[in-house]
Amino acid sequence: MSNILAFSNALLRCEPYIVAVGLLFLAMAPLTLLGLALDDRTITAVPVWLKPLKFQLSLAVHMLTIALALGTLDRSVRQAWGVKVILLILLAMSVFETGWITLQGARGLPSHFAADAFDVAIYALMGIGATLIVLSTALLGVLILRYPGYGVPQLVSRAVGTGLIISGVTGLVTGWAIAENGGAVVG
Repeated sequence: MSNILAFSNALLRCEPYIVAVGLLFLAMAPLTLLGLALDDRTITAVPVWLKPLKFQLSLAVHMLTIALALGTLDRSVRQAWGVKVILLILLAMSVFETGWITLQGARGLPSHFAADAFDVAIYALMGIGATLIVLSTALLGVLILRYPGYGVPQLVSRAVGTGLIISGVTGLVTGWAIAENGGAVVG
């Protein structure tokens, strides 16, 4: 138990807002699982709550990973206004994406490719949001490679920075491919 508390404290010291959003997404997942169990509505034969659950869990893991990764970034760089802007964009877009997809699931409507003008506009904003999430991730990776934290083993900072860059670039390429090919409806 003391290891879990030590890990939790270390995580919160890295970037509390990122951790809080990651934990919020995790807290949403049991309610969404309940919706999945009790609500039999579907969109193209897929349960309406499946996509919100996937987004909640994947972005929870992403936020907590970013929080841990920030521990490998030089403290003065981590506290710089530019990094704070990157993190604000990452947070805002993650909350927007997860919130919209969860709302659409609750409404029983597809989160992408809807017919009405408002939903079409939101779809465009979601594309921008997803792009900003993956670009922010890659940029944080570049910063970690450029400015590793004091006392962080070089191999660790290189692995973390490179991992974030690869994640950001592959996320960008995958997102563009999905959008260009008509994308997934749900799931």
